[in-house]
Amino acid sequence: MFSCALRRRQRGTCLAQADLIVPTKTFSRVLVALTTLLASCSSRPAQVDAPASADPSPAEDAPPAEAEPVEPGAPAPMGDPLPPTAPGEWTWFGAEEFGDVPRCMDGSKTGLGLNRAPGGAKKVVVFMQGGGACFDGQTCALADLALSTDHHDAKDFAAWAKKEGVRNVMNRERAENPFRDWDLVMIPYCSGDVFAGDNPSGFKGRPQLGYRNVASYLPRLASTFRDADQLVLTGMSAGGYGAAYNFVQFQRTFAWLDVTMIDDSGPNLATRYTPSCLQQKWKQTWSMDKTSPVEGPFPLGYDAQSGVAGAGLWGLFQSILERYPKNKFAFISHERDMVMRYFHGIGHSTSCAGPFLLSAKFFEEGLRDIRGMKGDNFSTFYGPGTGHPYFYDDAEMYDVTVDGITLASWLTKVVTTRDEPRRVPAQF
Repeated sequence: MFSCALRRRQRGTCLAQADLIVPTKTFSRVLVALTTLLASCSSRPAQVDAPASADPSPAEDAPPAEAEPVEPGAPAPMGDPLPPTAPGEWTWFGAEEFGDVPRCMDGSKTGLGLNRAPGGAKKVVVFMQGGGACFDGQTCALADLALSTDHHDAKDFAAWAKKEGVRNVMNRERAENPFRDWDLVMIPYCSGDVFAGDNPSGFKGRPQLGYRNVASYLPRLASTFRDADQLVLTGMSAGGYGAAYNFVQFQRTFAWLDVTMIDDSGPNLATRYTPSCLQQKWKQTWSMDKTSPVEGPFPLGYDAQSGVAGAGLWGLFQSILERYPKNKFAFISHERDMVMRYFHGIGHSTSCAGPFLLSAKFFEEGLRDIRGMKGDNFSTFYGPGTGHPYFYDDAEMYDVTVDGITLASWLTKVVTTRDEPRRVPAQF
């Protein structure tokens, strides 16, 4: 049992009659809802009948090769272009095309998907898939078992391409979609580290190498799209965090472009909302100090020498905004995103490991902090409700309006003009 001492800080919602008692019927319902919602964003069927205590061992396979991440100031790498493919059709390229580097956290190999523009447009959107994070027992149980985000091969990709690969930002049939005539790249998520890790032995021995995977793709992507005149890096949920975290890698590689970054439902909240103890778990489990996209001390968790807490996710992203004033950045979220309230709420539990749900009011305060980041190059779009994410259902992108504007219309302005509405809704 846990006392609901955190109520006095007004940071979260107690999930029992009077005190926070784990597990509770209320929180069980929340977890079921979260599992169902997150599973709907995964390309593989949910496996909710598996025991939560199971700890699957990584698959036996050769150890992954290493790919050097693109460090700040390093020259952009260039490899051979990917082979020609049929325009308008998704094609899978496995690990063998990328030095046999890309690995999932079950030890299996992975790759990426490519759908070339039917009209030969010189514009590219790179989409980073979402899924669950894995850094302790409860989160890894969800990621491994309920969400099946520990594996993504050609078979998984084929299923994804038939469903998720033809809707939302990848829907070539919707005239309102600003990306309908672009080259499409999909980077699958199966590392459990929001594409920020470089740890061959992460939580309980899992290889969590999402950042290294991305680094292995970049040389061939740069060569394939060497004639591109625009590139948008985006993703949803874990992929939203991944887009923000890997932006510097992409910008260094595609140095002849000003890369646009659009983060769907990966809120870079300030430390008040995402405590340093939680950041430290991510940092240590995923070896994030090896992949930092910013110069100077790594801002997540605690400094190894002084023990002082860093500026956190908010500080990391703010420094990127300031360092790249010519680039466009955007963040999209539901105002009361239930999944993110749970994800960041873990840091507010008494052990920094138990289940906890941030109150809607407290989460909205965090979104206001993000909205208030300095920089004319940063836009936000906040819609109503507790949903997560936006880049999944067509209805969320094309039908729902905020201040009279759909997400599709807002995105069109973000990627095609300099006069986009920077804050939607106008009042939040």
